[in-house]
Amino acid sequence: MSGAHLPSRRQWAIAAGFLGCLLVPLTLVGWALGGPLALAALPGVAVGFVVTLQARSARVGLLAVAVMAALALVSTLAAASTPVAAVWLGLVGVAYGLSGLRGWHRLTMQMAIWCAYIVVNPLQAAGETKLTRIGAVDASLSAAVATALAVLAAGAVMAVLAGRVARRDPLPPAPVLARHRACALAAAAGGLLALGTAVILGAERLVAGEWLLLTVIVLLQPDAAATLRHTAERVAGTLVGVLAAVGIALALGDSGLRVALALALMVAAFAYLQVPNRYWLYVALFTPGLVLLSSPPGEADAVAAARLGFTLVGAFAVAAVALALSRLDRPSAG
Repeated sequence: MSGAHLPSRRQWAIAAGFLGCLLVPLTLVGWALGGPLALAALPGVAVGFVVTLQARSARVGLLAVAVMAALALVSTLAAASTPVAAVWLGLVGVAYGLSGLRGWHRLTMQMAIWCAYIVVNPLQAAGETKLTRIGAVDASLSAAVATALAVLAAGAVMAVLAGRVARRDPLPPAPVLARHRACALAAAAGGLLALGTAVILGAERLVAGEWLLLTVIVLLQPDAAATLRHTAERVAGTLVGVLAAVGIALALGDSGLRVALALALMVAAFAYLQVPNRYWLYVALFTPGLVLLSSPPGEADAVAAARLGFTLVGAFAVAAVALALSRLDRPSAG
Protein backbone atom coordinates (compact mmCIF):
# COMPACT_ATOMS: atom_id res chain seq x y z
CA MET A 1 0.00 0.00 0.00
CA SER A 2 1.60 3.23 -1.10
CA GLY A 3 1.97 6.24 1.16
CA ALA A 4 -0.57 8.14 -0.93
CA HIS A 5 -3.20 5.70 0.28
CA LEU A 6 -2.29 5.99 3.97
CA PRO A 7 -3.81 8.61 6.29
CA SER A 8 -1.68 11.68 6.89
CA ARG A 9 -0.81 12.91 10.37
CA ARG A 10 -3.52 15.53 10.02
CA GLN A 11 -6.09 12.88 9.09
CA TRP A 12 -5.12 10.75 12.08
CA ALA A 13 -5.44 13.81 14.33
CA ILE A 14 -8.85 14.70 12.93
CA ALA A 15 -10.01 11.10 13.38
CA ALA A 16 -8.86 11.02 17.01
CA GLY A 17 -10.44 14.42 17.62
CA PHE A 18 -13.75 13.37 16.11
CA LEU A 19 -13.93 10.21 18.22
CA GLY A 20 -13.06 12.29 21.28
CA CYS A 21 -15.86 14.70 20.42
CA LEU A 22 -18.25 11.77 20.28
CA LEU A 23 -17.14 10.33 23.62
CA VAL A 24 -16.93 13.55 25.63
CA PRO A 25 -20.68 14.31 25.41
CA LEU A 26 -21.50 10.72 26.33
CA THR A 27 -19.33 11.09 29.42
CA LEU A 28 -19.93 14.68 30.57
CA VAL A 29 -23.56 15.12 29.52
CA GLY A 30 -24.37 11.61 30.69
CA TRP A 31 -22.81 12.32 34.08
CA ALA A 32 -24.63 15.63 34.48
CA LEU A 33 -28.01 14.97 32.85
CA GLY A 34 -28.27 11.25 32.26
CA GLY A 35 -27.50 8.82 29.45
CA PRO A 36 -30.58 9.52 27.30
CA LEU A 37 -29.72 13.18 26.78
CA ALA A 38 -26.09 12.28 26.14
CA LEU A 39 -27.17 9.99 23.30
CA ALA A 40 -29.62 12.62 22.06
CA ALA A 41 -26.70 15.06 21.71
CA LEU A 42 -24.84 12.82 19.25
CA PRO A 43 -26.64 14.10 16.10
CA GLY A 44 -25.53 17.63 16.93
CA VAL A 45 -21.96 16.53 17.62
CA ALA A 46 -21.69 14.68 14.31
CA VAL A 47 -23.40 17.33 12.18
CA GLY A 48 -21.53 20.22 13.78
CA PHE A 49 -18.13 18.58 13.43
CA VAL A 50 -18.48 16.88 10.03
CA VAL A 51 -20.34 19.64 8.18
CA THR A 52 -17.93 22.28 9.47
CA LEU A 53 -14.94 20.25 8.26
CA GLN A 54 -16.61 19.59 4.90
CA ALA A 55 -17.54 23.23 4.33
CA ARG A 56 -14.46 24.52 6.17
CA SER A 57 -16.70 27.13 7.75
CA ALA A 58 -18.01 27.28 11.32
CA ARG A 59 -20.85 29.48 10.09
CA VAL A 60 -22.09 26.75 7.74
CA GLY A 61 -21.70 24.20 10.53
CA LEU A 62 -23.76 26.31 12.94
CA LEU A 63 -26.49 26.75 10.34
CA ALA A 64 -26.54 23.00 9.72
CA VAL A 65 -26.80 22.37 13.48
CA ALA A 66 -29.78 24.73 13.75
CA VAL A 67 -31.51 22.89 10.90
CA MET A 68 -30.64 19.55 12.52
CA ALA A 69 -32.18 20.66 15.82
CA ALA A 70 -35.47 21.42 14.06
CA LEU A 71 -35.32 18.10 12.23
CA ALA A 72 -34.59 16.32 15.52
CA LEU A 73 -37.70 17.83 17.11
CA VAL A 74 -39.94 16.68 14.25
CA SER A 75 -38.25 13.27 14.04
CA THR A 76 -38.86 12.62 17.75
CA LEU A 77 -42.54 13.51 17.44
CA ALA A 78 -42.90 11.43 14.26
CA ALA A 79 -41.54 8.34 16.04
CA ALA A 80 -44.80 7.98 18.00
CA SER A 81 -46.62 6.63 14.94
CA THR A 82 -45.31 4.17 12.38
CA PRO A 83 -47.27 5.66 9.43
CA VAL A 84 -46.23 9.20 10.38
CA ALA A 85 -42.61 8.11 10.81
CA ALA A 86 -42.63 6.42 7.39
CA VAL A 87 -44.07 9.51 5.71
CA TRP A 88 -41.62 11.79 7.54
CA LEU A 89 -38.52 9.84 6.57
CA GLY A 90 -39.88 9.53 3.04
CA LEU A 91 -39.96 13.34 2.91
CA VAL A 92 -36.44 13.47 4.36
CA GLY A 93 -35.32 11.16 1.56
CA VAL A 94 -36.96 13.35 -1.07
CA ALA A 95 -35.28 16.47 0.35
CA TYR A 96 -31.96 14.61 0.48
CA GLY A 97 -32.21 13.71 -3.20
CA LEU A 98 -33.29 17.18 -4.28
CA SER A 99 -30.40 18.76 -2.38
CA GLY A 100 -28.25 17.69 -5.31
CA LEU A 101 -29.85 20.46 -7.36
CA ARG A 102 -27.78 22.89 -5.29
CA GLY A 103 -24.72 20.69 -4.88
CA TRP A 104 -25.55 20.02 -1.23
CA HIS A 105 -25.59 16.22 -1.34
CA ARG A 106 -22.50 15.86 0.88
CA LEU A 107 -23.71 18.40 3.42
CA THR A 108 -27.23 16.98 3.81
CA MET A 109 -26.15 13.35 4.18
CA GLN A 110 -25.34 13.73 7.89
CA MET A 111 -28.73 15.29 8.61
CA ALA A 112 -30.58 12.51 6.78
CA ILE A 113 -28.60 9.87 8.67
CA TRP A 114 -29.42 11.34 12.07
CA CYS A 115 -33.10 11.86 11.25
CA ALA A 116 -33.30 8.12 10.59
CA TYR A 117 -31.43 7.35 13.82
CA ILE A 118 -33.75 9.52 15.92
CA VAL A 119 -36.92 8.05 14.42
CA VAL A 120 -35.82 4.49 15.17
CA ASN A 121 -34.29 5.36 18.58
CA PRO A 122 -36.31 8.26 20.04
CA LEU A 123 -35.78 9.76 23.47
CA GLN A 124 -38.56 8.62 25.80
CA ALA A 125 -39.01 11.43 28.29
CA ALA A 126 -41.57 9.70 30.51
CA GLY A 127 -39.33 6.79 31.45
CA GLU A 128 -36.02 8.62 30.96
CA THR A 129 -34.82 5.71 28.84
CA LYS A 130 -33.40 5.35 25.38
CA LEU A 131 -35.37 2.84 23.31
CA THR A 132 -33.15 0.71 21.11
CA ARG A 133 -35.16 -2.46 20.63
CA ILE A 134 -38.87 -2.93 21.21
CA GLY A 135 -41.78 -1.33 23.02
CA ALA A 136 -44.24 1.53 22.66
CA VAL A 137 -42.81 5.02 22.43
CA ASP A 138 -44.09 7.85 24.58
CA ALA A 139 -42.75 10.55 22.26
CA SER A 140 -43.98 13.61 24.12
CA LEU A 141 -43.35 17.21 23.21
CA SER A 142 -40.98 17.48 26.16
CA ALA A 143 -38.88 14.64 24.75
CA ALA A 144 -38.81 16.34 21.36
CA VAL A 145 -37.77 19.68 22.84
CA ALA A 146 -35.11 18.02 25.02
CA THR A 147 -33.67 16.24 21.98
CA ALA A 148 -33.65 19.43 19.90
CA LEU A 149 -31.93 21.43 22.65
CA ALA A 150 -29.31 18.71 23.18
CA VAL A 151 -28.59 18.67 19.43
CA LEU A 152 -28.37 22.47 19.28
CA ALA A 153 -26.08 22.89 22.29
CA ALA A 154 -23.69 20.04 21.50
CA GLY A 155 -23.63 20.82 17.79
CA ALA A 156 -22.83 24.49 18.31
CA VAL A 157 -19.85 23.65 20.49
CA MET A 158 -18.56 21.12 17.96
CA ALA A 159 -19.00 23.52 15.03
CA VAL A 160 -16.93 26.16 16.79
CA LEU A 161 -14.21 23.64 17.72
CA ALA A 162 -14.11 22.16 14.22
CA GLY A 163 -13.93 25.65 12.75
CA ARG A 164 -10.62 26.15 14.52
CA VAL A 165 -9.00 23.18 12.76
CA ALA A 166 -10.71 23.45 9.37
CA ARG A 167 -8.42 24.42 6.53
CA ARG A 168 -8.87 27.84 5.01
CA ASP A 169 -8.60 26.75 1.39
CA PRO A 170 -11.99 26.40 -0.32
CA LEU A 171 -13.65 23.01 -0.66
CA PRO A 172 -13.83 21.75 -4.26
CA PRO A 173 -17.35 22.40 -5.54
CA ALA A 174 -19.76 19.50 -5.24
CA PRO A 175 -21.46 18.32 -8.43
CA VAL A 176 -24.79 19.97 -9.22
CA LEU A 177 -27.27 17.42 -10.51
CA ALA A 178 -29.49 17.81 -13.52
CA ARG A 179 -33.15 18.11 -12.63
CA HIS A 180 -34.15 14.70 -13.97
CA ARG A 181 -31.35 12.97 -12.06
CA ALA A 182 -32.07 14.80 -8.79
CA CYS A 183 -35.77 13.97 -9.05
CA ALA A 184 -35.00 10.31 -9.73
CA LEU A 185 -32.64 10.19 -6.75
CA ALA A 186 -35.24 11.91 -4.57
CA ALA A 187 -37.93 9.41 -5.57
CA ALA A 188 -35.59 6.48 -4.88
CA ALA A 189 -34.41 7.80 -1.50
CA GLY A 190 -37.90 8.78 -0.39
CA GLY A 191 -39.46 5.48 -1.41
CA LEU A 192 -36.77 3.27 0.13
CA LEU A 193 -36.68 5.22 3.41
CA ALA A 194 -40.46 5.22 3.76
CA LEU A 195 -40.71 1.49 3.07
CA GLY A 196 -37.76 0.64 5.30
CA THR A 197 -39.16 2.70 8.17
CA ALA A 198 -42.54 1.00 7.92
CA VAL A 199 -40.89 -2.43 8.04
CA ILE A 200 -38.58 -1.63 10.97
CA LEU A 201 -41.09 0.16 13.19
CA GLY A 202 -43.91 -2.18 12.24
CA ALA A 203 -41.83 -5.12 13.46
CA GLU A 204 -41.46 -3.75 17.02
CA ARG A 205 -38.22 -1.89 16.33
CA LEU A 206 -35.89 -4.66 15.29
CA VAL A 207 -32.47 -4.57 16.94
CA ALA A 208 -30.02 -2.56 14.80
CA GLY A 209 -32.82 -1.83 12.35
CA GLU A 210 -31.55 1.69 11.79
CA TRP A 211 -28.71 0.22 9.73
CA LEU A 212 -31.13 -0.59 6.94
CA LEU A 213 -32.01 3.10 6.65
CA LEU A 214 -28.43 4.31 7.12
CA THR A 215 -27.21 1.94 4.42
CA VAL A 216 -29.73 3.37 1.96
CA ILE A 217 -28.77 6.97 2.76
CA VAL A 218 -25.02 6.42 2.57
CA LEU A 219 -24.99 4.29 -0.56
CA LEU A 220 -27.33 6.28 -2.78
CA GLN A 221 -25.00 8.46 -4.83
CA PRO A 222 -25.85 10.91 -7.63
CA ASP A 223 -23.97 8.72 -10.12
CA ALA A 224 -25.24 5.17 -10.73
CA ALA A 225 -21.76 3.72 -11.32
CA ALA A 226 -20.48 5.31 -8.10
CA THR A 227 -23.47 3.88 -6.23
CA LEU A 228 -22.76 0.34 -7.44
CA ARG A 229 -19.05 0.65 -6.61
CA HIS A 230 -19.85 2.08 -3.17
CA THR A 231 -22.35 -0.72 -2.56
CA ALA A 232 -19.86 -3.46 -3.38
CA GLU A 233 -17.28 -1.86 -1.09
CA ARG A 234 -19.74 -1.58 1.79
CA VAL A 235 -20.85 -5.20 1.51
CA ALA A 236 -17.26 -6.47 1.37
CA GLY A 237 -16.14 -4.22 4.23
CA THR A 238 -19.13 -5.16 6.40
CA LEU A 239 -18.52 -8.88 5.88
CA VAL A 240 -14.87 -8.54 6.89
CA GLY A 241 -15.79 -6.32 9.82
CA VAL A 242 -18.49 -8.64 11.14
CA LEU A 243 -16.14 -11.62 11.08
CA ALA A 244 -13.51 -9.55 12.88
CA ALA A 245 -16.01 -8.39 15.51
CA VAL A 246 -17.14 -11.93 16.32
CA GLY A 247 -13.55 -13.17 16.47
CA ILE A 248 -12.44 -10.35 18.78
CA ALA A 249 -15.47 -10.83 21.04
CA LEU A 250 -14.76 -14.55 21.37
CA ALA A 251 -11.07 -13.96 22.05
CA LEU A 252 -11.33 -11.03 24.49
CA GLY A 253 -14.78 -11.42 26.02
CA ASP A 254 -15.97 -8.27 27.81
CA SER A 255 -12.52 -7.16 28.96
CA GLY A 256 -11.14 -3.65 28.99
CA LEU A 257 -8.74 -4.68 26.21
CA ARG A 258 -11.74 -5.25 23.97
CA VAL A 259 -12.94 -1.68 24.57
CA ALA A 260 -9.46 -0.27 23.93
CA LEU A 261 -9.14 -2.23 20.69
CA ALA A 262 -12.61 -1.11 19.58
CA LEU A 263 -11.68 2.54 20.15
CA ALA A 264 -8.44 2.07 18.19
CA LEU A 265 -10.41 0.53 15.32
CA MET A 266 -12.80 3.50 15.32
CA VAL A 267 -9.94 6.01 15.14
CA ALA A 268 -8.38 4.06 12.26
CA ALA A 269 -11.75 3.92 10.50
CA PHE A 270 -12.29 7.69 10.69
CA ALA A 271 -8.73 8.23 9.45
CA TYR A 272 -9.24 6.02 6.40
CA LEU A 273 -12.62 7.62 5.71
CA GLN A 274 -10.65 10.71 4.68
CA VAL A 275 -8.44 8.77 2.23
CA PRO A 276 -9.75 8.48 -1.35
CA ASN A 277 -10.61 5.00 -2.63
CA ARG A 278 -10.38 3.38 0.80
CA TYR A 279 -14.09 3.26 1.68
CA TRP A 280 -14.12 -0.54 2.01
CA LEU A 281 -11.32 -0.35 4.55
CA TYR A 282 -13.18 2.31 6.53
CA VAL A 283 -16.21 0.00 6.70
CA ALA A 284 -14.07 -3.03 7.63
CA LEU A 285 -12.57 -1.08 10.56
CA PHE A 286 -15.68 0.82 11.61
CA THR A 287 -17.96 -2.24 11.77
CA PRO A 288 -16.09 -4.23 14.45
CA GLY A 289 -15.35 -1.07 16.40
CA LEU A 290 -19.01 -0.10 16.57
CA VAL A 291 -20.28 -3.65 17.19
CA LEU A 292 -17.84 -4.20 20.06
CA LEU A 293 -18.68 -0.84 21.68
CA SER A 294 -22.45 -1.03 21.28
CA SER A 295 -23.25 -4.69 22.00
CA PRO A 296 -24.44 -5.81 25.43
CA PRO A 297 -22.28 -8.46 27.15
CA GLY A 298 -22.40 -11.75 25.28
CA GLU A 299 -24.44 -10.38 22.37
CA ALA A 300 -21.75 -9.24 19.94
CA ASP A 301 -22.56 -12.08 17.54
CA ALA A 302 -26.27 -11.18 17.45
CA VAL A 303 -25.57 -7.49 16.87
CA ALA A 304 -22.98 -8.32 14.20
CA ALA A 305 -25.44 -10.64 12.42
CA ALA A 306 -28.15 -7.96 12.51
CA ARG A 307 -25.72 -5.37 11.15
CA LEU A 308 -24.75 -7.68 8.29
CA GLY A 309 -28.33 -8.64 7.50
CA PHE A 310 -29.66 -5.08 7.33
CA THR A 311 -26.64 -3.96 5.32
CA LEU A 312 -27.22 -6.71 2.76
CA VAL A 313 -30.92 -5.88 2.44
CA GLY A 314 -30.21 -2.16 2.06
CA ALA A 315 -27.37 -2.78 -0.38
CA PHE A 316 -29.53 -5.04 -2.55
CA ALA A 317 -32.30 -2.44 -2.68
CA VAL A 318 -29.88 0.37 -3.53
CA ALA A 319 -28.15 -1.71 -6.21
CA ALA A 320 -31.50 -2.45 -7.86
CA VAL A 321 -32.36 1.25 -7.86
CA ALA A 322 -28.92 2.18 -9.22
CA LEU A 323 -29.30 -0.23 -12.11
CA ALA A 324 -32.67 1.30 -12.92
CA LEU A 325 -31.28 4.84 -12.69
CA SER A 326 -28.34 3.90 -14.93
CA ARG A 327 -30.80 3.91 -17.82
CA LEU A 328 -30.89 7.70 -17.47
CA ASP A 329 -27.29 7.79 -18.66
CA ARG A 330 -27.95 5.83 -21.83
CA PRO A 331 -28.39 7.89 -24.96
CA SER A 332 -31.82 7.56 -26.48
CA ALA A 333 -32.09 5.68 -29.77
CA GLY A 334 -32.25 7.83 -32.84
